[in-house]
Amino acid sequence: MFTDPLECGVPCALLGLTGGGNPNLLAPVTYVQPLYNEVMGPLGVGPRVVPLTQLPDNASHINDDVHRNDVWLKDRWTPGNRWTVTAGLRWDQEIIGLPKNIAQANLFYTVNSTGTFIDVPGQSLGNNVVQPSYVSPRFATSYQTSPRDVFRLTYGSFMEFTPLSNIENIYQVEPSAQGCTIANGCFVPLPGYSANCVNGVDSVTHAPCNGINNLRQQIIEDLNKNNFAQYTPVLPQTAVSGDIAWEHDFGNGLQMRINPWFRRGYNYVVASTPLLFTLPDGTSVFGSPRESNAGININTGVDLAVDLDRPLRMGGIPARNVRQHACKLQQRLFPLC
Repeated sequence: MFTDPLECGVPCALLGLTGGGNPNLLAPVTYVQPLYNEVMGPLGVGPRVVPLTQLPDNASHINDDVHRNDVWLKDRWTPGNRWTVTAGLRWDQEIIGLPKNIAQANLFYTVNSTGTFIDVPGQSLGNNVVQPSYVSPRFATSYQTSPRDVFRLTYGSFMEFTPLSNIENIYQVEPSAQGCTIANGCFVPLPGYSANCVNGVDSVTHAPCNGINNLRQQIIEDLNKNNFAQYTPVLPQTAVSGDIAWEHDFGNGLQMRINPWFRRGYNYVVASTPLLFTLPDGTSVFGSPRESNAGININTGVDLAVDLDRPLRMGGIPARNVRQHACKLQQRLFPLC
């Protein structure tokens, strides 16, 4: 159950799960039938049919398709015995089939000092989120200065599409909530309701307002505010990296590699958990984790590697026995030994 659901109303307030139930005094005790049945006796409220069979489910769902395209080119060039050059170019694209009503689906509400509920537009999703594309150049070269020394240089650009779950989290609301409207008397409007409300502003009076005219819309805005927005603009992570290396062979199996490098990452995706409110006993109540892009990450370093190779040889009868047993084992698995 998410935090402070308007649809729960008085029962949640009595259970200490919300600050005070539904602040709309004209609304029913609760829109949830089992809770209504449980509390109507103690509260002295007569029987009534309300639309929801359970509290709204805050589980998120992913309903839309993702299509990815990529093209790459790579060429290896050896202009001489000492030089080797490899160059590449890669293009990636992702197309997310999100619906057209994202702006409406992302609305949430706020309440001002007079108790007016005001619609607040959610974050918009541009083509850099729903149709991102990226070109990645990559380059590597090596130069052998002597039989024992090689210098290497590499540079590349990389990207990683963010999981769709970071962008889309759809709530599945009972169909009966859509049919609970102001027009049929099932849904009682929240304070500040206006039929002329557009993104929190009355198009006629220019006063703050909300346009919530049915129970489903109230549930969606309630979940967007207190749990997680249905659509979040999270960009792909990108990075560039480069390094220079010197490799030297001392002979007799002893080798050394010195490798200075750098990495620079952009739009790193991190999760944060917002503080929703603090209970009277001091307990902090946090919301759901929310993913976002958190700027630039830079790393530099120098790697030093020293390797010593020593061959291990077996001869005579033990070696033949090892080969014979190995061949017998292979024959059981692969008949071509």
